[in-house]
Amino acid sequence: MGRSLIAPEIFTCNAPDTGDAELQLHYGRDIQRRRWMEPLLRGEIRSAFCMTEPDAAGSDAATMAATAVVDGDTIVLNGHKWWSTGIGHPDCRFVIFMGLTDSDAPRHARHSRGRRDEPCPGRCGGPRPPPRCRRN
Repeated sequence: MGRSLIAPEIFTCNAPDTGDAELQLHYGRDIQRRRWMEPLLRGEIRSAFCMTEPDAAGSDAATMAATAVVDGDTIVLNGHKWWSTGIGHPDCRFVIFMGLTDSDAPRHARHSRGRRDEPCPGRCGGPRPPPRCRRN
């Protein structure tokens, strides 16, 4: 499968969908699993993973500056992501966002991952955005 261009989509093992489905399986509620993981595993929808940033050192999570701040019942995401895997796919329906949640924590414990359902205010315009998000 590693050399086939179509195998990952046929077998629903395409990045980032497999990792995102595993997060839903282990940490999601039953209603979240039914809404997101099951259609993802059936190949009906796709997901995106937003971690890397233009001013950070590649995929080193310890250098990320984008934030995820709890504000009442919501979490406000703010940052500029780069190389957002899967975001340009026409079937992308949710995004896993990696952001700074505790700047006082030890270096590799400062960040969290969270899911953001579409549509996402503050994203680049158009029906399918280019692979980056705009800072709010």
